[in-house]
Order: sequence, then structure tokens, then C-alpha cells
Amino acid sequence: MRRQARPLLTGLLLVALVGLAARAGLWLALGPGAGLVHLEPTVIADNINAGRGFIYNQYGADYRAWKEPLYIVLLAGLRRLPDSGEVGIRLFHLALGLAVAVGTAFLAHGLFRDPARATLAGMLAAVNPFLVYYDTRVVYPRPAAGAGGSPPPS
Repeated sequence: MRRQARPLLTGLLLVALVGLAARAGLWLALGPGAGLVHLEPTVIADNINAGRGFIYNQYGADYRAWKEPLYIVLLAGLRRLPDSGEVGIRLFHLALGLAVAVGTAFLAHGLFRDPARATLAGMLAAVNPFLVYYDTRVVYPRPAAGAGGSPPPS
């Protein structure tokens, strides 16, 4: 039993390291402040923290938001912490992205009972360009009036 666990743990560690390298590489390539995007989840998280609930204001009306609730609730908890700026949100996305890659490898091991296939599945998730891009893209609050930052998307 112990011999079977060692290749799996080695594969999971390799998946996590490759995922970390891919995300860190893109993060460093983009530079500080790049990738800041003003999107709906942060506004919903701020509404949760303000006690208004899971709503989003669009076209002058408040709508019940139909978004992924776990991510937004975790983001709302993170936004309650002091100094939860860009770096904190980037590390949060990094942790979620690595969890997806390692979870994919773990799920593949449960399906195939083969550490090599599990590692391959995790590696594919770890270097998937779509996942890496969105893990390095920061869902950030809109800057206050007169503050710097990137403009909201059109």
C-alpha cells in the first residue's frame, strides 16, 4: 500500500510545482498591476459584505446574481481581511488554480488507479492556457472616484 502512495504523492507534488511555475511565470510576465479587471463577482462580494445580499446592480436595477456562489463567498471573506489588495487576491486565485490541478490528478487516480495517468491529467490542468490565464487575471474592485487603476471594461 505504501509503495502505491509514493508515486501518487510525487505526481501530485510535480503537478503543484508545474502549476505554480506556469502561473508565476505569467504573473511575472504581466508585471504588477497588469490584469486588473473590474468584474461582477467583486461587486457581489462587496454587496454581501455590506449586508445587501447576493445582488448585482445592472442598468439601474438590483438583480439577484446567478453566479458561482462558492467563489464569491470565499472572495467576500477575503475582502473582509485588512490589506486584501492585489497580491492577496492573486494568491487566492493561485491557490484555487493549484487546487483544481491537484484535484484533477487526484480524481484521475481514483478513476484509473494509475499514478502516471493521474499525473498527466493533473499536468494538463496545471498548464491549461485558459485556466492559467484566468488564475492570473484579478477580479478587482472599481477604484474610487479620482483614484488610479485600470478603467472598467466597455
